[in-house]
Amino acid sequence: MSPRQVLDKKLLFAFMGIVLFITTALLYLSHTQHLFVLDLLSKEERDKSAMIYQESIRAMEEKYRLVGEHFLINPAVIDAVKRKDRKALLSLSQSVYDKLRDDNPYFEIMHFHTHDTKSLLRLHRPDHFGDDLKELRPIIRMVNELGKPLFGLEIGKYGISHRIALPVIEPKSKEVLGVLEMGINAEYIISYLKKHFDIDSTLVLDRAALHTYFAHTNSSDRFNHLKEKVIYRSSADNLITYENLDAVLSTACQMQEIQHQDMLVINGVTLHTFEGQPVGNMILFKNMEFYTEKVQTIRILNVVLGILLVGLSFIIIHLSYQSFSRQLKVFNERLLHKNRSLTKLSSMDHLTKIYNRRKIEELLLQEYRASKRYETPLSLILFDVDHFKLINDTLGHHIGDKVLRSLSKLVTHSIRDTDHFGRWGGEEFMLVVPHTDEERAMVIAEKLRLLIAHHDFEEAERVTCSFGIRQFKADDAIKDAVKFTDDALYKAKEEGRNRVVASKD
Repeated sequence: MSPRQVLDKKLLFAFMGIVLFITTALLYLSHTQHLFVLDLLSKEERDKSAMIYQESIRAMEEKYRLVGEHFLINPAVIDAVKRKDRKALLSLSQSVYDKLRDDNPYFEIMHFHTHDTKSLLRLHRPDHFGDDLKELRPIIRMVNELGKPLFGLEIGKYGISHRIALPVIEPKSKEVLGVLEMGINAEYIISYLKKHFDIDSTLVLDRAALHTYFAHTNSSDRFNHLKEKVIYRSSADNLITYENLDAVLSTACQMQEIQHQDMLVINGVTLHTFEGQPVGNMILFKNMEFYTEKVQTIRILNVVLGILLVGLSFIIIHLSYQSFSRQLKVFNERLLHKNRSLTKLSSMDHLTKIYNRRKIEELLLQEYRASKRYETPLSLILFDVDHFKLINDTLGHHIGDKVLRSLSKLVTHSIRDTDHFGRWGGEEFMLVVPHTDEERAMVIAEKLRLLIAHHDFEEAERVTCSFGIRQFKADDAIKDAVKFTDDALYKAKEEGRNRVVASKD
């Protein structure tokens, strides 16, 4: 072998070593970045999915709470519950129950209970009544005792459902006459997540929590039994198996290959009853094929280019890094946009497109703290639509909703940028006006009163509002100021409506 051949051989081996080194480095960098990006995406997907689930539950509870409270303002319903007149109550409730069932097939239960926690009327089983539920239904007993709504997951003898329990209260005496209970099958949230967010999910429940269900049914078609755990089948059927259940429950978030697909498995939510007792976990599944397929393609491309073009290896690394960075940037921008949309959705009233009560309470707390810190005046303006029930009863609820939307838009365009305006509840609205004393708040309220009174609300024609005013005093807590403002509004109603009344200590 000639010296030139030896040199060429050494160069060849050196060349092959460089190729192997560069290819290995490319693969290592690609793998490291893949793990980093995957970890980042997994955490963001976990947090986003958990937030989506919580907001979906909150939106469902809020929706049916409002439906139930609206139904319970009917004096005929209250009277029927008070007299325990099942026939009258069935006549008043049947159409409402049918409409709710048509709107949501997972709406299963509408059940009236007496004050002593006995079944008065089951709309879903009208012929079955009179049974004492004190021991079986603690949520009903507690609503009767506390006189306030309660919400929570309940595992009963007919299955798993989210329960909304509202007190039926006699308006004058404030006596709790009984409870209106509504139940939505747990599969509603599972279906909702799949339909609106393409998130598969299932419930993994503690076997002990299902003792009531198993005691009243011989059917287990909807369950797979796994030692201490029971899997509730759903849109995520077969994604949890005997082999991977322990691994899924052991960590909050992990990637797994399931049915030949790369899935992000999120053990994001612990399920509790209304009493706070843990009964299982909500497992969420997010398909990550869109990401892993791209990573695999880039890996192969890096190997090929490393072998063929040694001189371009560093360029390939640079281009690969830029490609990943762009993808990560685009994905982060999409996540940021979705998170902003979700945050906005959670703070807005869906009907009027202004702040909801939770958001206005949050802003009120901020302004209250700023007012205390900088010793600046802060006032509240609470107003509602006069004779709004008459508008609904005579013109229909769609006209009532239209009035609320028009009024919200009119007020929004008439207040300052520093003011905070939101729907307090029903036809009641709250305006938080910082840097404003009582005299100035009276001027603002009077301006709004005249603006509303002279506005053409089309089908409803003329609409008036009554206003209550309160400037925060030095020793006012937020709840006290709100109560004083509400008292002033009530006085405006008593004095004839369509007027502004300031709170007096």
